[in-house]
Amino acid sequence: MVCPIPRSGHLGFVGDYTGAVLTRYSRVRNWTFDETSMPQERVYSGTRFGVQRIPCYKQSSGSFSGFGVSPPLFAGDVFTFFGYTAPTNGVACTPGCAYHVLSIVDSVTLNWNWTAEGCSLDWSIAFSGIAAPTVLAAFDDPCDDAPFCDMSPCTATLLLYNPCAAMAAVEFCNITTAALTFTAKNIAFSNSSSSCFVQKTVGNLDWTLAVVDQNPCIIPTLNLDYRIKLQATAAPAYWILDYGIFTGVNNLNVNIETGEMVSKTNNWMMQGVLCCAVDTPVRGSIISPAGVTVWPFSTPS
Repeated sequence: MVCPIPRSGHLGFVGDYTGAVLTRYSRVRNWTFDETSMPQERVYSGTRFGVQRIPCYKQSSGSFSGFGVSPPLFAGDVFTFFGYTAPTNGVACTPGCAYHVLSIVDSVTLNWNWTAEGCSLDWSIAFSGIAAPTVLAAFDDPCDDAPFCDMSPCTATLLLYNPCAAMAAVEFCNITTAALTFTAKNIAFSNSSSSCFVQKTVGNLDWTLAVVDQNPCIIPTLNLDYRIKLQATAAPAYWILDYGIFTGVNNLNVNIETGEMVSKTNNWMMQGVLCCAVDTPVRGSIISPAGVTVWPFSTPS
């Protein structure tokens, strides 16, 4: 047997292979993929203190991450994950191994970092496979990823509004990091027609926002609903969250010994319906930097 030569991941990429048409995601920095089985365990007199396992359900999952805060997919999206590992001969733009599987996005996390040590804008996507994965041993890499320009993380802003009081925008100052996570609580199911694969269909959307700041006293109002805008591009364009309820502060850190800056974490959660008055409920929304209303969902699976 002749063993294959290990290859660097430098020439890997990720895309969507829906309809056997490849759409590459050019800002991806890494990707992972897992495929596991769920054998049924049996212990009975004949196993003599051992465990027998009968093949049963299979499942797959993975993730990929990239730069910027405008990811190519949103929580609940169905797509065909395509991950190319490396060219077989180590030469760019030549055939290599790739995996593809029909999938659903479970969560999307966006990160802003304003510190000198970690200055960055990045996103990560977690997904679950909902069909049998396919391995292509010699996929011909079209090699057409494009470069991109992005804004400096130093210039991004976070704006808060009180929609019930017609409050003008207030910039949240002295932020070090912000993490916005969209989660689709996708519903897993299995039955006689799911071909021994765990299936999922889109579930309810939720989101959380954790903002770490260095303001000793500034604390948003508990249980107050806010409109939140997080800058994504220099244009500027924003993630617009209508609405988020402020759920509290944790990790208030005052270090007398080292004298580091006082810091705390401020937390918001999705508020799907705004009730400034009991008899005038207003359904919220989420608008992407491209101006697309990504929630409410228009066509749930």
